[in-house]
Amino acid sequence: MMIFLINLPPPLHGMSYINSKLLQRAKDKGLDINIVNTTPSDKSKISLVSKVLKHGFIFFDFFKVLIKHSGNNKLYRPINGGKGQLIDIAYLVLSKLFKYDVYIHHHSYNYLNIKSKLFSIICFILSGKAKHIVLSADMKEKLSELYNIDSKDIMVLSNIGFIDVDNSQNYKENILKENIVISYMANVTLEKGIDIFIKTCQMIDNSNPNKYEFRIAGPIIDSNTRKLVDAFTSEFKNAYYVGPVYGEQKEEFLNASDIFYFPSKYKNEAEPLVLYEAASCGCLVIGSQVGSMRDAIAHISGESFPLTIHSDEEAIDNFVRDVCNFICALDNNELYIRKRKSKQKFSDNRFANMDKIDNLLDCLKN
Repeated sequence: MMIFLINLPPPLHGMSYINSKLLQRAKDKGLDINIVNTTPSDKSKISLVSKVLKHGFIFFDFFKVLIKHSGNNKLYRPINGGKGQLIDIAYLVLSKLFKYDVYIHHHSYNYLNIKSKLFSIICFILSGKAKHIVLSADMKEKLSELYNIDSKDIMVLSNIGFIDVDNSQNYKENILKENIVISYMANVTLEKGIDIFIKTCQMIDNSNPNKYEFRIAGPIIDSNTRKLVDAFTSEFKNAYYVGPVYGEQKEEFLNASDIFYFPSKYKNEAEPLVLYEAASCGCLVIGSQVGSMRDAIAHISGESFPLTIHSDEEAIDNFVRDVCNFICALDNNELYIRKRKSKQKFSDNRFANMDKIDNLLDCLKN
């Protein structure tokens, strides 16, 4: 028997999406699972008091499950980044008291960009006897070096195997007769690189007037970012902000795109699912090398350029110039070939990682 101690949607975000997908795969394989949902609320933001009370009830439910199923069992826990690891510490202390074999799934670079005291405490609690699941070879290397975790206890499992696909075709394949569409889709923030996206698009359009269209999708929260986007779409008539897109609208947005450009410099960026979603829709993906993005983009035959959370203004300018030169040097036929290759590589690596998911579930089962 195993316990899935996981955050399930709502709210829906990268980690809760992966949790729900892995849980469904485990159920499909007939695994004996006890689920403890550690999501404190279906709302994105709740008060600290409400969160503490909710976690208290969840902790009590978890305790009851541990008592009922004490013995040689396994626990799967995707851990938080930052202060959320205080909650993880409480759960993991209890699980070790009941002698559970623990599998930790890592989804954040918060404690990998710089050594964390909280995660060091988690490592002490686990006493080197846990198994770790990471998103990339880079993540594995950082985890092993920073926290002295034996590499044989670390399994690399990309999120690409969890991405749903349909049979829709990218209807922008005939790019010989249409403008090339360069798209951005995320929470529209400076951390997620919207300023770099705009700066690059301006440089591209100055070199090749009206050859490209620039499309931005996603929620905008702060007024300064709104002003930046509004100024861009006002100055460039081939630039558009379409707002947040979900479900079918998101697929339509990506299917209408040729190049998906994501120059994120977000400090906790790990392996954004949107990179794989874009590739599944036949986009050539271009991005930064923050977190596991370099490995992720390589999985889908895209192009990543040197840009990290530590990049200064000179490095950012070099990044913008390199991306601009790369895009402008692509002729339409070559772009068409790259788009098809991206979709094929996505499919190949997706199936390979689906096998790895099954291997993980077999480890949890045995």
